[in-house]
Amino acid sequence: PATGEATAAAVPPERPITYSLSVRGDFAFNTGLGDDPGDVTVSRAGINFAVGIPQGMRGQWGLAVDFERSNYDFTGATTLSPSNPDLNFDANITTLSLSYGRQETEQWGWLAGGSIGVAADDGAHLGDSLVGTVFGGVSYAFSQDFRVAVGAIVATQSEDNIPVLPLLSLDWQIKKRTKVSNDRKPGLVFNYALDDSWTVRVGGQYEFRDFRLDRDGPIPNGVARDRRAPFFVGIRYAPTKQIDIDVSAGAYFFQTLRVDDSGGNRLKEVDADATPFLRIGLAYKF
Repeated sequence: PATGEATAAAVPPERPITYSLSVRGDFAFNTGLGDDPGDVTVSRAGINFAVGIPQGMRGQWGLAVDFERSNYDFTGATTLSPSNPDLNFDANITTLSLSYGRQETEQWGWLAGGSIGVAADDGAHLGDSLVGTVFGGVSYAFSQDFRVAVGAIVATQSEDNIPVLPLLSLDWQIKKRTKVSNDRKPGLVFNYALDDSWTVRVGGQYEFRDFRLDRDGPIPNGVARDRRAPFFVGIRYAPTKQIDIDVSAGAYFFQTLRVDDSGGNRLKEVDADATPFLRIGLAYKF
C-alpha cells in the first residue's frame, strides 16, 4: 500500500477541459463629428464562448466563437453621405478562432493560431465580408511575477492591404495586490485588488473594426472603418472562481470613422469628438 500511494502521488492529475461563456455591452454617448457637420451614437453588444483543451502537461488547444453587433447611428453626417446624412450602420462581426500553446520550460512558451469570420452590415454580401488572421508569438517569464510575450498577427481587411501587426503581451504582478497587464489587447491596464473579490482597474487600449456595408445602402458594398482609443476606470467583482463581473466607465479618444467604396478607395473620413462611454461584462467559467 505504501508503494502504491507513492506511485499515485508521483503521477500528476489530468487537467480538465475548461469552458467559459461571456457577454458584454458598450454604449458610447452621442458626440459631434469634429469639424464636420453631424453627430453619431455608437452602441454594441457581444457574446463569446471558449473552450480550453489540455494536451499533455504542457500544451493546450483553444477554440472560441465570438459574435458582436454594433450600431452606428448618424445624424446630419453630410460629409460621409451627402445624399443620406442620417445613415445607420449595423455591424455584425462573427469570428471562429483556433490556437495552440505550449510551455516548453519554466521560462519559455509559445502560441500559434488563426481565425476566420464575417464582418458585415445588415444587407451586405457575405461572400465579400470574409476576414481572417494568422498569429504567433513566444513568451518568456523573467520570474514568477513577470512575463512578456512578443509576436505578430497577419490580418486580412476588407478591400485593404494585408497588414502585419506586432503583438506585445505583458503580465506583471508588481505586488500581492497590484498587477499590470494588457488583457491581450493593444494597451495597458493597471489592476489593484481590494480583496479576493473586488479589483479596481484603470487603463487605456486601442480598438479597430472594419466591416462590409449594405449592398443597397447609401454606400453600396462599401467598407466602414472604425478606429478609437478607450481610456477607462472600472471595477471587477468575482464572488466565486466561476463568476466575473466587470463594470467600467470612461471616454473614447482619437476616434476616426472612414468609409471606402467597394474597391477599397477612400471616400470620406471624419474625426469624432471625445465621448463618454459605459461598459459592462459578465463571464462564467465551468
